[in-house]
Amino acid sequence: MKKFLLVNFTTHAEGAKEVPYLWLTLRSYFQRNSINPSAWEWLDPIHDDYAESPEQIINHIVEQSPDVIGISCYMWNDKLTLHIAEEVKRKLPNIKIIAGGPALYYERDKSWFVSHWYIDVVCEYAGYGEVFITDYLDGKDIKSIPFAVYPALRRAFWNKSTVEINRREFKYPLPYKDNVEYLKRFKQKYQNIKVILDTSRGCPYSCSFCEWGGGTSTKVVFKPREEVFEELRIIFETLQPFYIDIINANFGVIKDDVLVAANICTLHTEYKCVESVTLYGPTKSNKKNLKEIFDLFLQHGIHDSLKLSIQSTTQEVLDNINRIDMSYDKQIELYGELSNKYNIPLRFETMIGLPGETKESFYDMVGKLTQSDLLYPLIHEWQMLPSAPAADPEYSTKMEIKTKKVIYHHDGYDNHIKSKSSVINVDKGIRHLLEDQKYLAPYDIVVSTYSYSVEDWTELELFKYYYTFLNATRILTPIQKYLQSLNVYMKEFNRSLFNDFLTKIPMVNKAYKDFIECIKNDEPSDIFYADLAPNLPYISHYSTLKFLILLNPNGFFSALSLWLKSKYGDDKTFDMICEQLADNIKTPMKMQLDPKEAVAQTLAMCKYWRGELFLDDFRSEY
Repeated sequence: MKKFLLVNFTTHAEGAKEVPYLWLTLRSYFQRNSINPSAWEWLDPIHDDYAESPEQIINHIVEQSPDVIGISCYMWNDKLTLHIAEEVKRKLPNIKIIAGGPALYYERDKSWFVSHWYIDVVCEYAGYGEVFITDYLDGKDIKSIPFAVYPALRRAFWNKSTVEINRREFKYPLPYKDNVEYLKRFKQKYQNIKVILDTSRGCPYSCSFCEWGGGTSTKVVFKPREEVFEELRIIFETLQPFYIDIINANFGVIKDDVLVAANICTLHTEYKCVESVTLYGPTKSNKKNLKEIFDLFLQHGIHDSLKLSIQSTTQEVLDNINRIDMSYDKQIELYGELSNKYNIPLRFETMIGLPGETKESFYDMVGKLTQSDLLYPLIHEWQMLPSAPAADPEYSTKMEIKTKKVIYHHDGYDNHIKSKSSVINVDKGIRHLLEDQKYLAPYDIVVSTYSYSVEDWTELELFKYYYTFLNATRILTPIQKYLQSLNVYMKEFNRSLFNDFLTKIPMVNKAYKDFIECIKNDEPSDIFYADLAPNLPYISHYSTLKFLILLNPNGFFSALSLWLKSKYGDDKTFDMICEQLADNIKTPMKMQLDPKEAVAQTLAMCKYWRGELFLDDFRSEY
């Protein structure tokens, strides 16, 4: 019997371990569709990067002596995964290595198989990996395997298989039902578990910035409802999931999705185990179904926000990115009822730097999204995904797109302070290898198009960091409420807040100038951390204002009040709001501590950019 091994390092879920879903679904499909399933032993997958060194994982693979290794490459794991694959090939030269995932950039380089000499064949990212691997392990000729990309002309070139499948006839695997014994062992090892739910494949839309497993601008294939319900029962009985991630591209597009959501709620009521459910791709077309789904999850306490994607409120932008969605105003009308019912904000996901956006239109959009304390913008960079329509040279040229390579931080949201002297060494004890700087692969973000400059982008990106902190900690809430009572539109307030107040603070001004230089240079750059002073560690842009406020709350809020009065009139209410905010900041600087110790404790509070900022009983009067 031959042996197959999958290497797929999963993401780090806070307080939970993610099931190796790719292995579960590949194995299930193979067992159900192979011409000879007993010919292959499926070794337990390698999904955890927690080890002393890559060599420990490499040696573990070599000891098992697999005949075929499958690797799956994403932006967070590609450097480590490819390094391990290459070293395994050196030790086991006869082994076959097949690869998949969105972080294989062969489309940019016809000689890709030369530099990646250790990889024998690739599965197209938008392909169905189950079909590809089953046909490969069944020994079919590589040219007849759907989605296969294989080397030619002594690896100096590559070809693609022209064989296609009828996606409508795809037989959905049953990853949880067919792997119960493995899942029982998984549950014994990990207490809190994140499960992946996939009830449809493909996406009928072709948003220019997006790539999605199963393909965009394709027919959608739905998993039969009865099979979904059966697997959900097994998931809850076997794993008692802590997190559930639904990875459909358009969950809610059909009524069955509402029934799936209701079934999850029923099972949660029985098992009382789910902390939260995350929708990676809420429907763009059937918002009434989505409203029902949100209502169910909120009612059962397994969802804590109303997150909706609009990308932009500017029609020119939406036309450029081929975005089809309900208008912002109609979504406010539809979901406002739920927002008020559960007293939670509507979180609108937007992106910085889409083609057609300008500084003016961006500030206008953020102004609209902060006109109420129940509205909240979630602002992301535009990452240029290699298989997205926007990566096509013709589109890129038309939109005058310029990109910048930046460094990915695997633990960025959990670590907002970084020592200038420490360099993480992969050989120092057991650790998460993906957090080692050696394996932080750079990726491309868009920093300029025909409608805005690099300088415009740097302003909006840094504004995003500061504004996200000020909104999430509710510092701006009483100020915004009072200004709105004076009929002040938030667009101009937001722009002036950044340009006329924040960037006049010396440390912020230094961070801003450094950030511009960082974006303009040609080397891959770290855009997450700021170097505020020689005697301070690196501090993330999210935590920069937190540090300055904790360091000197009276100084920060006195300056803020002066700026507000200079802009909106000598109104004593600004003094009272800012004094109240300053008085209720919980900071070590107000304690009777040695100054160095007080600063050290202040920095420790900034490791997490949200955290507790105000005294526990603080409630603003405004």
